[in-house]
Amino acid sequence: MGRRILEMIKGRELSTGPEFMVWDKELAQYRPVTYRDIVILLRATTGRANTFLEELRAMGIPAYAELGTGYFAAVEVETFLSLLKIIDNPRQDVPLAGVLRSPIVGLKAEELAEIRLCNCDGDFYDAVVSAARADLEELSRKLTGFLAKLDRWRSQARRGPLADLIWMLYRETGYYDYVGGMVGGTQRQANLRVLYHRAKQFEATSFRGLFRFLRFVERLQDAGSDLGSARTLGESEDVVRVMSIHKSKGLEFPVVFVAGLGKKFNLMDLNKELLMHKKLGLGPQVINLATRVSYPSLPKLLLQQQIKKESVAEEMRVLYVALTRAREKLILVGAVRDLEKSLEKWCSSAAQAGWPLPDTELTAARTYLDWLCPAIARHRNGQALLQLARSEAQPLSEVAADASTWQTAFINLHQVQNPPRDNRQQVAGLLEKVKALAPLGDLGQAAEIERRLNWRYPLAELTAKPAKAAVTEIKRRFDELARLEDEAVPYRPKITGRPRFLQQDKGLTPAERGSAIHLVMQHIPLEKIPAEQDIHRLLEHLVAREILLPEQAAVIDPAQITGFFASPLGQRLLNAGKVQRELPFSLALPAVEVYPELSRAGDGEVVLVQGVIDCLADEGDGLLLIDYKSDAVHPGQASPAERYRGQINLYTRAVQNILGRPVKERVIYLFDSGETLYFGA
Repeated sequence: MGRRILEMIKGRELSTGPEFMVWDKELAQYRPVTYRDIVILLRATTGRANTFLEELRAMGIPAYAELGTGYFAAVEVETFLSLLKIIDNPRQDVPLAGVLRSPIVGLKAEELAEIRLCNCDGDFYDAVVSAARADLEELSRKLTGFLAKLDRWRSQARRGPLADLIWMLYRETGYYDYVGGMVGGTQRQANLRVLYHRAKQFEATSFRGLFRFLRFVERLQDAGSDLGSARTLGESEDVVRVMSIHKSKGLEFPVVFVAGLGKKFNLMDLNKELLMHKKLGLGPQVINLATRVSYPSLPKLLLQQQIKKESVAEEMRVLYVALTRAREKLILVGAVRDLEKSLEKWCSSAAQAGWPLPDTELTAARTYLDWLCPAIARHRNGQALLQLARSEAQPLSEVAADASTWQTAFINLHQVQNPPRDNRQQVAGLLEKVKALAPLGDLGQAAEIERRLNWRYPLAELTAKPAKAAVTEIKRRFDELARLEDEAVPYRPKITGRPRFLQQDKGLTPAERGSAIHLVMQHIPLEKIPAEQDIHRLLEHLVAREILLPEQAAVIDPAQITGFFASPLGQRLLNAGKVQRELPFSLALPAVEVYPELSRAGDGEVVLVQGVIDCLADEGDGLLLIDYKSDAVHPGQASPAERYRGQINLYTRAVQNILGRPVKERVIYLFDSGETLYFGA
């Protein structure tokens, strides 16, 4: 099947490319066949789907199946559960030996034997402790380090949540990263993540601790339950899906492989000592106590016949479901042990009159091939079956001329098995070079290895640049004078606000004082010029509503507030038709504009700039943008107009881009000096 799938996708030797086209409902046109168009149906996936996945992946075919079993049997899960077991109780020989032998510690079998010889009487943990204290050089150093980690992990297991312990073990042991580099690494890492989430869900209940979680897992295993492998792929992934016929009900696929048609029907229920039927009752076994002979009773024979008919009828319904899942191509695959004997049976009714096969042949079938092959042998495309069976039967002409088209192929076992390659000489030569530490030479992969190892992420410089920034953080990039100032005084972004007790003891910083003034200007009524008494009442009201802290209210100078509203700018604000205060905005700027040092890698990238406009007044014929500043101007500093030009330009750009209206005038008001700075349009 794997070779046939590759032929469909990649073509044959003489013609490369997809073998045929399939109809795409979404595109409403034909397109080349892909892996996701192919599905393999099995009567049951338990115990068989894993084999299909391994073989398909070995051939380079991406495949996926939803498995309900196999989780606890996965090597990575079993190994990590062993680590959790010895953290719970290190005196467990098998889990301890498994962890020491695993990549977590990385000991060899010879080293495990050497450990055992250090203490032959106690358990294996005693031998490990003895070996760590012995003078075994590298082995003793490994064991000493492992025992120290184990002791720390056990302390962590007693103190913290189980999920945190598991994730810490993933990081410290590196086992999560290790399994990611193995074959099927994505699936293995997903299995370990499921273990972490299961532990988190377990501790969300009334149960806690590593011991109870391990007992819970043991009870699941003892009951024969399993969690199923983690799901790593979605329905839209370009993979070949393996599923059961039952799950395919109601679905259709362009290409369908129905595999396992030579597997015998499951009729084990017929061999039970006591048969039961919902309508016919009980069918017991008769036991002659005198002769100690057991034989089926007549009711049991009748029940066997009825149950077999019903089971065969159910298998026929399942086969119908499988045969009706394909839209474009249907490929039936089955295997038999004795082809010659099977052909003789299948072709015995080739000359049967009428369309249906004899009822006796239908009920006597043991496999799906016992139905399919006799039917195909009567078709004109099934002459190969009659020829191999050396049958001279002539099928009914009406049946043989059916409009369907079939292709039959017989493949021997040796044709599908890969012949072993005799490369012992090549391997021996390579081993000699490795032992001599000599270069192996170019094995045809040097260029590819060098390309992969030298690969560099083309957008690496963008990863060091913030994708979101505040206006106050990037204003210096738009102001050359501010850059020169930054070179003299390095800019350090504020990590967090000062604790409240520091504000009480040492007073407010200029930035904290500015925030207090902004809060007052945000909540002050704009009905008239406020008096100082109005400012005091407003401060008391804001403190009572816990909008301002008492320490913040204490630094507010009411004279500065009233001075602002008495100025021409304050009068314009009071007379404006609509005023918006503390107006937040987000503006997307080209990355090369914010970071001019970027190369062409920044083309097309954007940086999200966020800020808050102190005041925006609509005067009818345009917008008036006001920005409040509370910091004082000291001798030697650049003028406020130059320092804040970049910031006011960003505010203006944001207003015009977002609101689509022009800003007719931009103003900065300095509360410390009462000065008004006009920037114009």
